Amino acid sequence: MTQRDTLLKSRYRKTPALDDATIHSSMLNAIIDQRLPPGTRLIEAELCDIYGTSRRNIERVLVRLETEGVVTIERNRGARIAQPTPRDAANIFALRKLVESEVIRLLSGKISEPPESRIRAALLEEQKAPSDQNDRMHIHHSGEFHVILAEECGNAEITSLIRRLVARTSLVTQLFGNDRALECWHEEHLLLVDLLVSGATEKASDLMLAHLNSIEGELRLSEPKEAELDLRNALLRTK
Repeated sequence: MTQRDTLLKSRYRKTPALDDATIHSSMLNAIIDQRLPPGTRLIEAELCDIYGTSRRNIERVLVRLETEGVVTIERNRGARIAQPTPRDAANIFALRKLVESEVIRLLSGKISEPPESRIRAALLEEQKAPSDQNDRMHIHHSGEFHVILAEECGNAEITSLIRRLVARTSLVTQLFGNDRALECWHEEHLLLVDLLVSGATEKASDLMLAHLNSIEGELRLSEPKEAELDLRNALLRTK
């Protein structure tokens, strides 16, 4: 064995085999956290090395991610992280407004102490994250806030849909950028929780729509960005 082979073997030392659900969660979180830019090529053999699993398992995960709209698979070209178009962005936000308005209706005035504590703990984590416009942890906590609200509705289908929409929104904002300060997102989240706890359904619904409209309105749809990355580092890094 050559020195190069030894180095490669060390670099790609096998990790414990992971199941499909864990791999799917890992990749989806990497997309939500903006560690995987739109257009990133997903080479099956490299993913097998990263996750210590078989090609068949990776294929199943990629197909699932494709059905969720965050990966595209083309014959003879393989899989890539999806690259939303301006029309995709409009459709994603339109669906979020519909679904998250229903989340507000289901939660308003019905948040008991344990769920409220969980939601406010999530807001605290969001506040503690650095406020840099491009900080991935802040992006993560901001998206997770919307997912937690959906989870507290007690409807698994709504939660699954919101998580997918949050992931697709993350691709949109990463591809087209957004000039809106992340501090504004946090302030609106705080006010939204106060309105939900007090049962001010209409005000909470209006705020959620304004919140999503403002994020969409700040997109620079004519200026798509490009990025390069190390796939292994992006998938295995958590911060």
